[in-house]
Amino acid sequence: MNIAAAAVIIKNLALITLILTLIDILWRKLRSSARPLYIISLELNHVYLPLCILMGFLGVYISRAARPFPLFGVNRMVPTMTIQPALRLMDYGYLDMTSRWPTPIITAMICILFDIDPCWYIYYVSYMLVLLHTAGVFLLSYQLTKSRGASLMASVLSAYAFIAPRFEIFHNHIMNVYRSNTVLQAILPLTLLSLYERFSPTLSAKTRSSKRTVALVVAVLITYLAIYVSLYGHILLPTKYGLPEGFRTYVITPLVFPIIFIALCICARSSLNSMKRDYAVLSLMSLLFFMIHRPESILWVVTVLSFVLFTCLVGDRRAVVALRIFPFPCIIFIILQRLGLVKLYTTYPLSGIVMGWKHKPENVFVWKYKLFLEANHAPLLLLTMISMPLCSSSGIAGPIIIGDVTALLMTIYFAPEYTHRIYMELSTFMGISVSYAVKALLEIMLTHFNIPFKSYRLVFFVTTYLSLVTIVLIPTLVVDVYERFHYAPPRYEYNSIMTMEEYKAAVWLRENLPVGTVIITDFMSNMLITPIANKIWVIEKVMNPQTLPDEDRILLQFIKDHVFKADSSTEAYEALRAVKGHILWREEPFMRRLGIANEDLVYVILLSSRTSKWIDTPGIELTEPLGQFDRYSRVRDEHLRLFMDDRYFELIYSDNEELYIFMVKF
Repeated sequence: MNIAAAAVIIKNLALITLILTLIDILWRKLRSSARPLYIISLELNHVYLPLCILMGFLGVYISRAARPFPLFGVNRMVPTMTIQPALRLMDYGYLDMTSRWPTPIITAMICILFDIDPCWYIYYVSYMLVLLHTAGVFLLSYQLTKSRGASLMASVLSAYAFIAPRFEIFHNHIMNVYRSNTVLQAILPLTLLSLYERFSPTLSAKTRSSKRTVALVVAVLITYLAIYVSLYGHILLPTKYGLPEGFRTYVITPLVFPIIFIALCICARSSLNSMKRDYAVLSLMSLLFFMIHRPESILWVVTVLSFVLFTCLVGDRRAVVALRIFPFPCIIFIILQRLGLVKLYTTYPLSGIVMGWKHKPENVFVWKYKLFLEANHAPLLLLTMISMPLCSSSGIAGPIIIGDVTALLMTIYFAPEYTHRIYMELSTFMGISVSYAVKALLEIMLTHFNIPFKSYRLVFFVTTYLSLVTIVLIPTLVVDVYERFHYAPPRYEYNSIMTMEEYKAAVWLRENLPVGTVIITDFMSNMLITPIANKIWVIEKVMNPQTLPDEDRILLQFIKDHVFKADSSTEAYEALRAVKGHILWREEPFMRRLGIANEDLVYVILLSSRTSKWIDTPGIELTEPLGQFDRYSRVRDEHLRLFMDDRYFELIYSDNEELYIFMVKF
C-alpha cells in the first residue's frame, strides 16, 4: 500500500500528537456530557500496583539477561512480522498490508519519535507490555473480587503462567516477545476492565434482558465472522475465482477496513439506542483484534464476548443458577478425556476453513495436556481445576464471571482443534481464579476450624497458609522463567535463534547495500537476515519450509542443489543467472513504490555456519525439534571455496570464519 504522506506523518508525530491532544481537551470541555470509558482510582492501590509491576519486571529482566542486546529471542517471525514492515514505513513511507500492520505502525512511530532502531525498541518494549498487563490484571481482579491481596497474586500468576521451558510451543510470551499477539495479551485486562464498567451486572439487570444480551453477542459474532471469512479465510481465496493472488490483500482490505471502521465509529458516537451503541463498540474491538492478529483473533473475540455475556447474565437471577453449574460440565469434559473414556478425533474443520490445512483425524488431547503440565506444573493445574467451582459458587458476581470464563477457555484449550494458542487469554483468568480460590479456601478453613477473629492463632494460621501457598507456587514459576530463558541450544551461548554475527551482518547489509538487494542463502538465514537488512524476498515469508508454495520449494531446492552444492564456480554462477529476476510477488508493490526494476536488483550470496549445516542436511526441511538452531561452529572450507572465484564473486564482508557475504558479478 502506497501512503504518500506516511513518512511526513510519522516524522511529525510529536506535533500531531500535541494537536490531537488539544482537540481532545477542547472536545471534552465543549461536550460536558462525555462519558469516560472507565474510571480507575489508584489511591488505595498505590503500594500494590508498583509491587505487582516490579514482580512482572523481574521476569523480563531474567529473560533479557539471557541474551545480548539487541537480539529478539527464539521467535523467528519477529523480523518478518514487525521489524521489516516498521523499517519500510520509517524509511520509505510504505505500509505492507500483508503484515499484521497495527504493530509495525506503533513500532515505526515510537522509533521515529525517539530516533531508535526497531531492534532496540523490541529488546526493551516487553517492560511496557508487562507493565500494562500486570497493572491491568490487578485492577481487573480488584474490580471483580474486591481483594487487593488476591489481586496482587493474580497479577503475578497471570504474568508467569504458561512460561514453561517448552519454548517451541509457548515462545510467544509477554515477557520475552514483542509481537501482535503479545500486544493483545498486554491490553486484554484493561479492555475487559472497560467492558466490565460498561456492562456491569448492576447496570445490566436494569437495562438488559438475557435475550437482548444473547442477541447482542450473536450479532457481534456474526459481524466478526463475516469479516474474518471474507478477508482472511481460505474458502474465499482470490485465486479460486481467477483473481490475482494479492487482490484481497492489496485491493479489498484497504477499501473495506476504513469503511467498516468509520461506519462503526459513527454508530458508536451518534446512536441513541444503547444496544446499537454496544454493538458498535464490541464490533470495533473485534475489528481491532482482527487487524492486530488475524489468525488468532477469533480466540480473542470469543474471550471478550464470553466475558461480556457472563457479565450481563450474572445480573439476571434466572441465569445465575445456570452460571453456577456451568464449570462442572467443562471440568467433566476435560476429566473424561484425561481418563480416556472420551476420545475425540478432529479433522481440523476450523483450520481447514481458515488456513486450508488438511490433516488426518487425530486425538490432540494427550499432546495438549502434556503441554499444559509442562507449562504450569501440577500444583497450578490442580488449583485451577479447584478454583473454577469455588468461583462459581461465590455469592459475589465477579468471581462467578471469572469461574465461568476460565472454565470456557479451558474447554476451548482442550477442544479437538488448533486452539492451544488460547493460553494467552487463559493465563489472565487462571491467575484471577486461582488467587480467588486461595482466598476462598482460607476463609473456608477459618470457618471450619472456628478460629477467633482477633487471636494469635489466626495470625499463625494465616501466615502459615499463605507461606505454604507462596512456597508451592512462586518459586516454581521463577525457576521456570530462569530455565526457559537461560536455555542455550547446541552451539549457542544464549537464548536466541539469531547470533550476534548474523545481526551484525544484517545491519551491515542494511547500511551498505541498496534496498533492491536479493540475499541468496539458506531458509533460516533468509528468515532472519533479509527482514532486518530490509532487502527483497525471493521466497514466501513462512515459518517452515514445508508450508512454502510448491514453486518456492522448487526454487529453494534448486538454489541448494545448483548454487551451494554446485560442482564448480561456473555452474553456481550459471544457476544464479537462472534465478535472477525471480522475486516474491508480495515485493512487487514495494519495488514499484521505489521505482526498482528487476534489472536493477543486486544479488549477494550469504554463506554462514548455519548455511553450511543446511547444505549438508538432506532436503530443505528443518530437522525437528531444533532444526531452526542447526549450525556448525564455522563455515566449511569446501563450501567457501566455491565462491572464491573472483571472476564471478567478490567477497565484501566476513566475520570470524562464521559468516561471509559475496557480491554476484552479473
